[in-house]
Amino acid sequence: MLPEDLIPVRGLLDKSPFHKEGSDKMYLACDVYGKLEKWKKDGRSVLELGGVGQYGKVCMVYQFAEENFSRVISINLLEMDGRQFLECYKGAAGMGFASGFPKSENPLYDALRMFHPDFTDTEDTVVIVDEIQESAELYHQIRESFHRFRCRFILTGGGYDEYRGNVNHMDLA
Repeated sequence: MLPEDLIPVRGLLDKSPFHKEGSDKMYLACDVYGKLEKWKKDGRSVLELGGVGQYGKVCMVYQFAEENFSRVISINLLEMDGRQFLECYKGAAGMGFASGFPKSENPLYDALRMFHPDFTDTEDTVVIVDEIQESAELYHQIRESFHRFRCRFILTGGGYDEYRGNVNHMDLA
């Protein structure tokens, strides 16, 4: 049984009355986009979007973000920007090459400011972290500190099922 705060999206395609050969992505886009709108309206801070690859999840998330938030910060942990962000985070957390500096009270906030100097912590800002499975430390930091933020977080990629306590999960099976 799923906890009440999770948003299940399993078996979407099989249950759709519009399910026809070749129409899977259209239905999936409509249904997931609606769930993304509900997530934003409900005021939830963190959303983890998982499931099988090649269904356009990340493209849909970026489209949704661009249409619904005035500021979008994108971090792909498999790309150079992700490695740069993780260095910012390690520095702010006192773990990296900059460990000679005092540890930040809110290393995630400070890392976002270092990585993206225009970062503003407002309800109209969304931070998208793609391939979150690449950093258990960052996943746990977001999960543990999201309540300090007004901005929203969307995490994509494989997650850490056993630690989902503070995260709303949408799985695209």
